[in-house]
Amino acid sequence: MLAGTFPLKSSRDIVEEAQRFAEDGPAPWVFSPGTGGTLRKACPNFNDLVREACERSGRRGILLDRTQAEPFRRYSDWVAGVRFTNLDALLPLARGLLHHGGIGGTSQALVHGIPQIVVPVSFDQPGNAAWLDAAGVAVTCPPSELSLERLLALLAAAEALPVEPRQRYAEQLRREGGAAGLAKTVETVALFLRTVSKYYAVPGQPKPGDAADAELRAHLAGQAAYLESPAFRQERTELLSWLAPAADCLRRKLDVSFPMPDEAHGLIRLDAASAERARKRFGLTAADLHRVLYVLLIRWLTGHTDIALSESHANRPPRSRALYGLLSDDLLVRVPIGEEDTVETLVAAVARGRATAERLGRVPALSVLTELLGAPALPRFHYNPFGVAAGALRLPGVRISYFKAMRAYALTEATLVSLDGRHVFVALATPEIEGRGLADIERALQRLQADLDDPRKRIADMLAAL
Repeated sequence: MLAGTFPLKSSRDIVEEAQRFAEDGPAPWVFSPGTGGTLRKACPNFNDLVREACERSGRRGILLDRTQAEPFRRYSDWVAGVRFTNLDALLPLARGLLHHGGIGGTSQALVHGIPQIVVPVSFDQPGNAAWLDAAGVAVTCPPSELSLERLLALLAAAEALPVEPRQRYAEQLRREGGAAGLAKTVETVALFLRTVSKYYAVPGQPKPGDAADAELRAHLAGQAAYLESPAFRQERTELLSWLAPAADCLRRKLDVSFPMPDEAHGLIRLDAASAERARKRFGLTAADLHRVLYVLLIRWLTGHTDIALSESHANRPPRSRALYGLLSDDLLVRVPIGEEDTVETLVAAVARGRATAERLGRVPALSVLTELLGAPALPRFHYNPFGVAAGALRLPGVRISYFKAMRAYALTEATLVSLDGRHVFVALATPEIEGRGLADIERALQRLQADLDDPRKRIADMLAAL
């Protein structure tokens, strides 16, 4: 499953008993309450409803339940439970998917072209549900109205949906890289941006509503026209040529899925006084400073002298913080580091690399990475300058201004998130990268930040001292 946050077990492999159950009779419905049990929290009797609905209607069902003790459980001839399994392997065998409207279930059901029942609870889910319903690929129901009779009616209604819309989206997404291609689809980009515009507003600012939708439609129409233009072809060629020397740094060494069984992540505290001095000396924001530190960290971890990484950025317009893009495309940033580079010259090189990435930022990152690395891929290193929801990361007491849910947290080998002047968050797909764990990375970042006090200090000397 792709939905959820960090401290979860792996679901890369399908549970063989679940596959056999799916294959041994009529195609089953799959019922997913969300990786974090979202629907069970909103509907405490969710599991009972599912089992009773299947048995009363004669439908077969597979209930995803990470709270059950055993990997697979046969409740009856009609219903089985599985703790974790690979949805990409299970859904081609399924009759449909009931889920809470998260990005994972939404994307995978679209890719496999099956009917959906969406019971949205919060965050992007109500907007996702509304769009899926309007697109003719799902039926929806508020969690407060989910009863046995309503669930039976929803199952019948979902099965009666026309096949053509599902087939159309499945074919489009398969052409564009499966579930990873979701962020490239114009309508689905609109879905997630529209979700944020209506359901996530900065305190003190009104929710933008229909005016934001009109602005968004105009923006997406412009982007669609750009993708058919000579300017796009020219800029894509330029971006590929510019990134090519750093391809080895972009290429992942691990087959990373979500979630990883032993991923590591933590909050790293940096010295506030040292950070403030560096920011004032070079005229940097906290996010700019953390970008420089991350480039240095990657250089130390890998030994590469041509550094490249992906970076989150907001889809603009719209320009209001309340319209921040939940699934904006990434920038691809490259920073060459020379033998004689100093702190001062490196800061300038990082700024140039970020500016070039921004200038070429309308080119879809996934298509560039696919051509550059030879397969649909995310890069090895990712940087998020916007921060994340403190609650999602279970970091009480950390003040964060922006909310962003990024699959790249778990699909790159290492992600660094800029939080505030004193904190960064680091997520690793495995406990160590290049033989170094979170404690090593924390010491390195703290030492590197202290070295920024001397603008003439050589980068080679800083790294040799680590």
